[in-house]
Amino acid sequence: MIPAFLISSAISFGGTTKRDYELMTMMKNSGPMETFVGRKVLPEAIKTVKDYDLSEEGLSTNVNPNVRDYFFCSECEKRIGVIEDYFAREIHDKLESGSIEVQKGDNGYDLSFLYNEKSWMSRLFFLSIFWRVSLAAYLPLALPAKVENKIRLLIHECSDVDLNETMDKSKGKKEDLLAFPLVITLFSNEKDKTKRLIYGDQYRFPHLFILNRYVAFLYEKQSHINNPVNTYFGLTALLNKEDVISKDCDLLPVCILTQAQTESIRQEIFKMMINKTRDTVRINFGKVYEKLFGSRPTDDIIYTITHRIVHHDVPTYDRYSEPVIIDVMVKFVQEINEYMLRHGKPLRYSIGDIHPDKFKLPRY
Repeated sequence: MIPAFLISSAISFGGTTKRDYELMTMMKNSGPMETFVGRKVLPEAIKTVKDYDLSEEGLSTNVNPNVRDYFFCSECEKRIGVIEDYFAREIHDKLESGSIEVQKGDNGYDLSFLYNEKSWMSRLFFLSIFWRVSLAAYLPLALPAKVENKIRLLIHECSDVDLNETMDKSKGKKEDLLAFPLVITLFSNEKDKTKRLIYGDQYRFPHLFILNRYVAFLYEKQSHINNPVNTYFGLTALLNKEDVISKDCDLLPVCILTQAQTESIRQEIFKMMINKTRDTVRINFGKVYEKLFGSRPTDDIIYTITHRIVHHDVPTYDRYSEPVIIDVMVKFVQEINEYMLRHGKPLRYSIGDIHPDKFKLPRY
């Protein structure tokens, strides 16, 4: 549903951009955690995923939640493929390599400007991403049905299996493309895989997704631009709307944040992730902690463990995997155990009960 070139380095083993090398874990508020392993990930890598089911039955249910093949008919797949290939070749690759000319914006970030067909095709590309994400419920982003249908019709009217036809049709519909204001922002080109993010939000004013480096806002109408309801980690306040929102359908600005701005936004996102992860930690860790110490963990303890998980120095694709979470929990409990022993208060159970090879997260 989302082009691999946008997200593969954030979810794939070793940071490769190739498909079938995915290695990622989804952590839920209840129920077992789900792990997906791509078909080409080496066996020794799979063994690092604790309790991964390598049986024939287990592998048959090994479904990547980020990929939905054959979701559209072959004609639509070809049309969308034309849009994706153009954006990847003419825009994405050049932004990644830094070969697109930039100038300084008012708030310290860089601005790159996409003109004419690059503007029309980029608008069409990002509208297609918002539409597909909404359809597939991949992220908690959901467009209103009326907006979703308008974008669907617009994509249909602008696209073709031939690139030249697609560009001509987009040019003829460029005013309609402009009717959905977009703000396209890039995080700084951070090579550290542990800082790559994939995130979507359910709020509408504006809609938002973060896919690796790309942060995209979609406004349902022009009137929403002056009164954004959501600050989105300080992003809407940072961006000067005169810089990043064009009223010219032949121009699309792309804002490239500095490393300091990117880190500031990421820290705000991590704070939000801590809050969302806290309840999951409370469920998965509480019973084990109570067995060892005779009482439920306090809110401060839950926060500390959650903070360590969210900020753990591992790639994004592995941050919520069971071995990582267990490692954080075991080390934390061992710290408490050492403290209690120094004060003559031994654990109710042996520290061996929380050895990584024996420690199991409760399943609900």
